[in-house]
Amino acid sequence: MSSSTPVCSIPEISQFGPIKKESRKKIRYEVLKKVKKNLQSDFDRESVNNYEPLVIDDTIHDDKLTETCLDTPKTFQDNVELCRLHLGDERYVVAVPFKGELKIHIRQYEVGNKGRYPTNRGVALNLEKWKKLEELYSSEVDTLINKFDREGETVDCKYHLGSNFYVSVKRLIARVDIRRWFLPQDAENIVPTRKGISLTFAQWNYVKSAMSLIRQLLRKELDETDFCENSGDHHNQMGYFSCANCNPNGYMDLLDN
Repeated sequence: MSSSTPVCSIPEISQFGPIKKESRKKIRYEVLKKVKKNLQSDFDRESVNNYEPLVIDDTIHDDKLTETCLDTPKTFQDNVELCRLHLGDERYVVAVPFKGELKIHIRQYEVGNKGRYPTNRGVALNLEKWKKLEELYSSEVDTLINKFDREGETVDCKYHLGSNFYVSVKRLIARVDIRRWFLPQDAENIVPTRKGISLTFAQWNYVKSAMSLIRQLLRKELDETDFCENSGDHHNQMGYFSCANCNPNGYMDLLDN
């Protein structure tokens, strides 16, 4: 199998303004180094010949943007993509504002007569959920994947990102699932919805590499995003149990009562 390096291109223009040549070289080097480290084992496990990961679609960037500083406060326009990173098989990580809130999508696209367009198959995470996935649970998922590869190991675990969104790895299925769940009426256990996406282990590694680039693009916004659990009203049990984000199903029980 070919061991060619995955494609990784950096646009001349970002939402911050023109990217200097030296900065582009540095970003490309750092991303490529992380990609090589993350994907070394996956090239041996499954074919990724059709993948072109971490390609930023230059067509979504405005070539009339003026040069700005990375730390300058930014304004975002709803439904205008900030970046689109290719995971392979027409799946992308996309950062886009919606109703004044930045969302990170992991979404399936299709190509039609009018070009490439997003489908309903995927998941949209706000910055808190994306940051939690990156900082708290990406290493946990890697541990589950390593267990999956060991014969005889049982893998069946999910981690709560907030508001019934979970990332999970389930036994016998070589996938990382990021999905919204819900609790049916009169049921004891939550069940998965259709709002989500199931990633191969190789695609998950591409998502982790995309996290580094999105961290650079949205550094200030992510740094200012704190986890709900750290808020002052969560310092006691009642604050936590009455939170629709941290304890969504228990929160509904409290409303019913």
